[in-house]
Amino acid sequence: PHPVPTPTPLPRSSFNVMDYGADPSGATLSSTAFLNARLAAQKYGPGGTIYVPSPTSQGVKGGHYLIDNVANTPGCIHLEGSGIGIMGDGDDEMTGSKLLLATAKMGPQGRRSGMVSIPPTSLGCAVGGLFVDGQSSPGNNTYPQIHNDPDPEILNVSSSHNRVSNFSGRAGTGFCVRFVGASPCYDFTVGDNQYQGGLLEGLSYGGGFITLDVDCQGAFGPSIWTYIKDVSIFGNMAVYNDCYVSVDGLTYTPNAHNPPCQACIEVTTTGKGPAHDLSFANIVSNGGPIKLEFYDGAPNPIKNLVLPSGQYW
Repeated sequence: PHPVPTPTPLPRSSFNVMDYGADPSGATLSSTAFLNARLAAQKYGPGGTIYVPSPTSQGVKGGHYLIDNVANTPGCIHLEGSGIGIMGDGDDEMTGSKLLLATAKMGPQGRRSGMVSIPPTSLGCAVGGLFVDGQSSPGNNTYPQIHNDPDPEILNVSSSHNRVSNFSGRAGTGFCVRFVGASPCYDFTVGDNQYQGGLLEGLSYGGGFITLDVDCQGAFGPSIWTYIKDVSIFGNMAVYNDCYVSVDGLTYTPNAHNPPCQACIEVTTTGKGPAHDLSFANIVSNGGPIKLEFYDGAPNPIKNLVLPSGQYW
């Protein structure tokens, strides 16, 4: 009989940060381990995933991974490549996969680096099962807060077709989680993003810097929407110059940096790009109602706007 050739093993698609020397106790920096796992996922291509096991699963109860921006990219974990992702074991602060920002190092854009970022050129990325702490929030002020300055974000999504699930954490003096397109925002340059399940806390000092920020969505018309589902926030949400966005399941609670009557969601449109086709359902506000803002002569009302009865002004 002819010898049977040994099949070539398929390349693995999941790259465990522990295999690259990560420290789940947080005693030493894991930046290089995360960078090397990210580079391996990018080399693999679509489907390549950075895997972050919970410190608890590694025998470290209540541990975390301490990281900084060793690569000097816009985010400490900068997902450069379509179809790649970073996934952990859960977003519970004590038992899940927790990431902690180590330093206040300035990034290439002149701001302190955020934690996880998806650039405009990376489409269809996945982020989930993580608790991310930027260490500049109430009760955890490792370095100074900057009034009216949006840093450091814990997640910035600047492209389309991305999926975020069970992602929680604390941010700094501005945005906590942000879905945003290129300027000018009213061109609706991105869309088809989804965020389901998570609890966020940001300082939300004002000046347009919001805990959960959803901007510029609507690139794909009425057939493909952006969805925000089952998210709780301490600090309010902004829906700025958007169309085809659905928010279904949002709980808002003011924190120390929000007046008790602060709007739970600010829906804003400008005269250059009127918002339309926005839907809000199952909104639980422990503060104020939804606020509608019209700038620069924007038409009123917003077309195809669905709001909970009596929950807006």
